[in-house]
Amino acid sequence: MSLPSNDSADPRHAAAAEFAARVERSGVLPPGTEIIIDGPRLRRDTVAEAAQAAHRLLCALRELFEADFGASLTAFGRATGHSTQDLEVFQWEGALYTPDVPTRVDAVLTEAGLKFVEFNIGSSVGGFEEASLRHLTGLPQSDVPLLAWGRYMAARIAAGSTGMLVDDAIALGEIRPGVETQARLLSACAGVHALVGSQHDCTWDGGTLRAAGRRLDWVYPLFFPSDVQADPLSYEPLKAAIRAGAVALPVPQAAKVFGSKLALALLHDKARAEPAQSPLRQLVERWVAWTVRLDDDGLSLALERQHDWVLKPALGLGGSGVVIGQEHSQASWRQALNAALAHPDRVHVLQRFHAPQRALVLSGSTTHGLRSHMARCIWGLHLLDGRSAGTPFLRCVADGGSGVINQCRGAAAGATPLLP
Repeated sequence: MSLPSNDSADPRHAAAAEFAARVERSGVLPPGTEIIIDGPRLRRDTVAEAAQAAHRLLCALRELFEADFGASLTAFGRATGHSTQDLEVFQWEGALYTPDVPTRVDAVLTEAGLKFVEFNIGSSVGGFEEASLRHLTGLPQSDVPLLAWGRYMAARIAAGSTGMLVDDAIALGEIRPGVETQARLLSACAGVHALVGSQHDCTWDGGTLRAAGRRLDWVYPLFFPSDVQADPLSYEPLKAAIRAGAVALPVPQAAKVFGSKLALALLHDKARAEPAQSPLRQLVERWVAWTVRLDDDGLSLALERQHDWVLKPALGLGGSGVVIGQEHSQASWRQALNAALAHPDRVHVLQRFHAPQRALVLSGSTTHGLRSHMARCIWGLHLLDGRSAGTPFLRCVADGGSGVINQCRGAAAGATPLLP
């Protein structure tokens, strides 16, 4: 297979085309996905420093959960925008969040350094395959995040056991190749039988959860509460088995509660209440984009300084519902704010806008061929056991489009090697 290029004189052309073709042949990503082949790079010490800061923030979040909410998942969940139905799903197992769980911290590179704009926490954290594409296609790669994830999981499940990576049937239809890649790597790393399936593949006889004729010892849940609420009966076998303790969850479902964007607002609230020189305040103000819950009191500020803000659903996924103030007229910005306030059951936050880094990116797909272009970029830093999991996940969109950079909205995805 070969891909056309808009810059065939570039000496990187042959290697880039071969890499793009390898990714296409591997089937790891959905057909037509635009793959980042080369682009901006971060220094290894920059990533290590950011990972350390992120872990300290996650520890502070855990301390806030205990001190201000009495370690009550219900109280914390309500304060971060989760519904009663969400919390019921998160409490199937009863385990609580610890800062060592899989986390992806999304960050924008600013003049002051990386600034965190979102925490993705728990078993549904994505981007491991995209950040590991060179390794997965047989090319040399250092610091492979998916291998780090395999080692993390191997320490939490018994060798020889059987388990399943479970996603909702609808979502699995689109991402199954990537999940199967994870399962194959996990089987090899941990010496286990890792299956892939949906809730429809599970059966429960009151004592044993089964799939594909096998007894399951553990489950890695990729689904969200909204999936359960859309088809509750189909999740009854999983729910019953988890509640009965018949299967283990290597990563607790409750960890996903902490991924709400209101968790960032809570950190800022806590930091502002402390003296200017307190370690927590300095940590939050240095690393976390200023985030506040949208309410009637904040409406006037959002209108007066429209170009400073991004409106985000607290529990949003895939960039859905994100509105960047400077991309809209005053009328449409006001309309977006009023619409968000009109639905108090769907909480939104205002977050300080930090313009994504612009950089030259070489990318490839069957749709675009190879192209070298200026693009806006956002980084995703994976953490496991409180440390960097390796090469950061990178997404980018070409100049001229929206600053909402998400793979679900057509952003190119991949990884570039770390600089020494």
